[in-house]
Amino acid sequence: MPIARRMAALVIALFSISGCTGSSALMARAPANAPPPAGAPNVATIVFLRPNTFAYGQNFRIIDHAGRFVGEALCNAYFVVRPPPGEYVFILGDEHIDVLYANLAPGFTYYVNVVPVPGSFAVKAQLKPMRPNEAEWRRLDEYLRDSQVVPRLDKGQEVVDRDPGLRPLIERAKKMWAEMPARERPAHSLGPTEGKPLTAARP
Repeated sequence: MPIARRMAALVIALFSISGCTGSSALMARAPANAPPPAGAPNVATIVFLRPNTFAYGQNFRIIDHAGRFVGEALCNAYFVVRPPPGEYVFILGDEHIDVLYANLAPGFTYYVNVVPVPGSFAVKAQLKPMRPNEAEWRRLDEYLRDSQVVPRLDKGQEVVDRDPGLRPLIERAKKMWAEMPARERPAHSLGPTEGKPLTAARP
């Protein structure tokens, strides 16, 4: 095996073993005693998780259909946002994008897995909703052992607002959702009850 390939394999293995968390100027570390995600009355709670080490150095920005900064998905980390209930299109990435339509209800906690996938020239990622009736839901306790990070919303919004490609990106995402075949939409959407109700016990 060529030296370069051996070195790359070693780096990937080390990151996988160490469980290192990625970093970003737009995300802060949550306090060590920060409580686990929990629903709250009158707002929706959505948790974006990235429980993997693939593409360690690559962060994935998430905004919504109105151009609001939501956060960046970091390796081996998760973050929590609490938007008003309602309909959203979450947009991940910039050049290679993915979308998630979410109809969020008050009091519910929703979980979305950010899954990097290798591309021909660049790493991209997908937003995969997690549902209570699916096998992956049972891994939530494991995923929530990762580091919790907190979006620096003001700083992130400044970066988003300066992005000249923001409006074309939003239009591209809306078109992507509008033209998505009906059979593919369930894999890119979350319904109001596809989360954990406020009164439910932790998974």
